[in-house]
Amino acid sequence: HDAPPSPELDDRTIETAIALDIDPFAEDHLLWIARSAQNDAELPPGWHRCTLADLSEGYANPALGVERPDHPRAEEFRVLVAQERRRTAARAHRPHPEQPRKRARTTGIASGGGGGDENATSRVGKTLHADARVAAMEASHRIALKGLQRKVAELERRAIEREEAWENERMEAEARTHRVVVEAEERMRSGLEDERRAMRDTIRQAVERERKVAAEEATRAVKTSLRSVKAAEAEDARRRELEAVKMDASRFAAREEALSKMLASARDELSEKNRTIASLRRELAQVKGAAIG
Repeated sequence: HDAPPSPELDDRTIETAIALDIDPFAEDHLLWIARSAQNDAELPPGWHRCTLADLSEGYANPALGVERPDHPRAEEFRVLVAQERRRTAARAHRPHPEQPRKRARTTGIASGGGGGDENATSRVGKTLHADARVAAMEASHRIALKGLQRKVAELERRAIEREEAWENERMEAEARTHRVVVEAEERMRSGLEDERRAMRDTIRQAVERERKVAAEEATRAVKTSLRSVKAAEAEDARRRELEAVKMDASRFAAREEALSKMLASARDELSEKNRTIASLRRELAQVKGAAIG
């Protein structure tokens, strides 16, 4: 069985075989188990293939909330591998009817000087086994490289998805921010409009109160002014009346003085007349006396 891998032995089969403890090059008769494990039909109900957090291939059961890197039936496949190995070992040690004669011929050939052929066969077997091991190592390296490539591709894909998700989140955040700004502006505009209306109402009420107060003060001032005007007019009338009385008194005093002068003159004239009368009476008396005498 130490033969190089056949062209049909792909890296995925080699990787599955190694996971099931199968030597894909020395135990190619057990590769059918690895291929069976690759069949999704062999998965238990509810299980499916997935990519794990480390970007390696694994299996998941969403109902159970379980993720695992190995096959859910890996232990069953390993038991089957052990059974096939025991069966193969039993067939290899089972005696064959022609085996004694072959041993006899082999013994005869060995006794006739066939030691060099046995050494050559051993060396060829060891060389083939070493080649198989090298091929296995190369296959493992290819598997590891492909795994890394898959991880890199998955990382790139996730990075692109994350960038797209970030871009979508950024756009959504910008949209939310725009909506919040618009709503805030609308609320602020509405609040400012309410405040403006309230301020207009307050100003209107204040103006009305001031207008009423001013009207009342103006009314009081007008009334006071009217009273003042009336008082001034009354005072002026009294002053004019007083001046008229003073003028009348002056005219009366002047007339009184004139009358006093006229009376004095009349008295003087009367006195003169009285003196004249007295003189005439004396003269008359003298005349009478003379006439009588």
